[in-house]
Amino acid sequence: HDETTRLTAILDGVDELTRAQAAGLRLNLQPVCLVSFFTQVVARFERQAAEQQIRISIQGDTELQALIDPDQFSRIIINLVSNALRSMPNGGRFDLLVTRPAAHSIAVEIMDTGCGIPPDQLPHIFERFYKGKDGGLGLGLAIVKELVEAHNGSIDVTSTPGRGTCFLIQLPHP
Repeated sequence: HDETTRLTAILDGVDELTRAQAAGLRLNLQPVCLVSFFTQVVARFERQAAEQQIRISIQGDTELQALIDPDQFSRIIINLVSNALRSMPNGGRFDLLVTRPAAHSIAVEIMDTGCGIPPDQLPHIFERFYKGKDGGLGLGLAIVKELVEAHNGSIDVTSTPGRGTCFLIQLPHP
């Protein structure tokens, strides 16, 4: 039974990755106010964050819009928030900041004060089936990368073990 459950989870993950790869072909792009959108998505985690004593902050220009597929982009944020909360079982901070660093780009910084990612693992975290310190299936961040790229964006990460991690998503601004 346990092995069947594990294999089902793997197949579900591979199916989700395949759908993420195909998402670029059929995104339902629409203008979305990012700060309010992210606030709604992250609200799903308020109870868990409160139980873990994690402070959540979402900041940025409340009028800033991007052309995104809300369903697909919520998958990106849900994955990154889930990972951040897992990295802070005993409290911390989760910050999401939306800025416009240049005329034709939008930056979304997703930061946590969790355990961080070891330097030797950092270059591999977006690879399919790469399992970091917490095990998992090794598909979550590969899916995130595929979905960000489907939005004509890019994603980078910086991390300091013991201090936290920052994912930077850059999107085009029309």
